[in-house]
Amino acid sequence: FEVDGNSIIYALAALKGVGRQAVDAIVAARAGGKFADLADFAARINPRAVNKRVLESLAQAGAFDEFEQNRARVFPAMEAVLARAQRTHDAASVGQNELFGGGGTREPITLPNVEAWLPAERLKREYEAVGFFLSGHPLDDYAAVLKKLRVQPWAEFARAVKNGATAGRVAGTVVSRQERRTRTGSKMGIIGLSDPTGAYEAVIFSEGLAEHRELLEPGTAVLLFLSAEVQGDDVRARIQSVEPLDAAAANLAKGLRVFLRDDKPIEALAKRLEAAPQRVQANGDGEVSVVLMLQQGAEVEVKLPGRFKVSPQIAGAIKAVPGVVQVEAL
Repeated sequence: FEVDGNSIIYALAALKGVGRQAVDAIVAARAGGKFADLADFAARINPRAVNKRVLESLAQAGAFDEFEQNRARVFPAMEAVLARAQRTHDAASVGQNELFGGGGTREPITLPNVEAWLPAERLKREYEAVGFFLSGHPLDDYAAVLKKLRVQPWAEFARAVKNGATAGRVAGTVVSRQERRTRTGSKMGIIGLSDPTGAYEAVIFSEGLAEHRELLEPGTAVLLFLSAEVQGDDVRARIQSVEPLDAAAANLAKGLRVFLRDDKPIEALAKRLEAAPQRVQANGDGEVSVVLMLQQGAEVEVKLPGRFKVSPQIAGAIKAVPGVVQVEAL
């Protein structure tokens, strides 16, 4: 990859499931100029070199964001893109000029009218394609909670261990889990984790693995108590206890205040609140207020009736709603 100002330029061939041959074909097709849109892309690529899996990986990584920011609309359209590419390629092979829509213009690729992926889903799919979290991290929304809980970032914890510390609390998103047999025949787990400061691994032995296996599923945000030691240049960590990060955050949750400029986001806001995960503890129930920001600095605050499940993940989902100006924790 390269750094260009505030941007990271990442090699397409490094994406999972893409490969050099497909990228060479895309670059060759782009030699005639930048792709104008998905229809232009479909008309110029070679369908024999670029398959559906390649296109879906590109969509999940955000390679088509310049055409459409909503990746949830682009991802399911890749089959249509490939079908269009095949028709164009077949027509060219028999000397026909296939024109879509007449007048020398191409008919646009139809995208489904669906809501954008929630931030956690978008990052999960990006991770599947890129191999790490690139445009953000699932724990970004938990920053205030982790500070209140006095949880160390992994990089800080690793430095502390190298300076003599032997244990501490960290948080992480589980990205992988491998289970192996020890020399005595019992099971142990090697858990891959990630936080905004880096990726790391921690082992958990048979008793803890049996107790916490369901929590240690990829995609789950967890709060960990680790013991650790230095081996060579590496920090070797062992999991002593695990709890869901949402459960720990729920103990601190009092509610949310959502700032809007008009009523357009109300319906989407209601859906996000209805989708609050039920696994959060009952003491995670909180109040939600909507603040309408009027002209000349005036504000009107309306407290919604009832109580809602509130968590940093829900706050992050609400922040992603178009038209929401700000979300504050109460």
